Amino acid sequence: MNIVREYVLVLFLISLSIHSFGQNSYLESGNFYYENENYQKAIVYFTEYLNINPRDKDVYLLRAESYAKLNLYEDGISDLNTAIKLDKRNEFLLIMRAMLFFNNDNYVEAINDYSNVLKKNSNNLMALKGRSGCYTALDLYDKAIDDLNKALTIDPTYSDAYSELGHIMGIKGDNKKAIEYFTKSIDIDSNNIDDYYFRGIRFYESDMEKEAIEDFTKAIRLDSYYKTEAYFERGNIYHFLGQYDEAISDYTKTILLDDSNGEAYYYRALCYDELNMHTLGFDDYSRATMRNSKNSYKAFVNMGIINYRLGRDYCKYFRKSCELGGEKGCEYFKKAKCN
Repeated sequence: MNIVREYVLVLFLISLSIHSFGQNSYLESGNFYYENENYQKAIVYFTEYLNINPRDKDVYLLRAESYAKLNLYEDGISDLNTAIKLDKRNEFLLIMRAMLFFNNDNYVEAINDYSNVLKKNSNNLMALKGRSGCYTALDLYDKAIDDLNKALTIDPTYSDAYSELGHIMGIKGDNKKAIEYFTKSIDIDSNNIDDYYFRGIRFYESDMEKEAIEDFTKAIRLDSYYKTEAYFERGNIYHFLGQYDEAISDYTKTILLDDSNGEAYYYRALCYDELNMHTLGFDDYSRATMRNSKNSYKAFVNMGIINYRLGRDYCKYFRKSCELGGEKGCEYFKKAKCN
């Protein structure tokens, strides 16, 4: 999860305050492109401005954010290093640098920054949540849970902490607790719509298909960031329940949103096979293999079986499955006495 985006509003307000100064065309142009999400051009103009005004920490912050938007985390960290030297007491700059360290997989450095913030202000919720995320990334779940519980002691209505606890419980395999935490997050803040998707996963893994379908449907209807994944997972449930038409519909919607999803093609092909629509199934198996589906070795076997039934060439598909490590492919290749 990219935690930088949590602070877009704060950075936008900073950009507005700088924009109001109107002192320099470079700064005005940088702000214009930043606000319009053209971060490459924003960097060009912020750089020109900083060449003239090298002690403006707010513009280093904005350029760092622009770098982060382009996944240029090292450059962003360098700018924040400069900004922190200019304002050593600014907690927000440390938090921003910690976030970029996190996104660059430098979890230890991020923990150090969050910990330094917490030494000055033990009630900083951003730092507690951010450090817990680093601990989770390092599989230090007990430390992550401690930080989140501290955050909830400070603010019992901090819904993000419940959401993070839900993720950790899911990782630990405690779906019951995960469901409780995601439910708490949603109850506190109905805008946490992504938690419908995550709770749906935990319902599904708990064999609570009806509840999972309801949550995936809510995630789709509310336009969750995980809408594509929600269609796919709901399709998997319908497939499991033998509701193949509904499953095909959801897999199709998944593909319309993400044509690179080889698994959606593979599972839609399985549904077509169940409905004796083998030609459509063959085409989807082929598309799945072209998209490097993790089930490609199975897809090649099924393509061979379909062609065998239709009196078409099948050996090359069994051979390909066997080459990918598919035991059934090797078995069918031998049984069919393919050369």
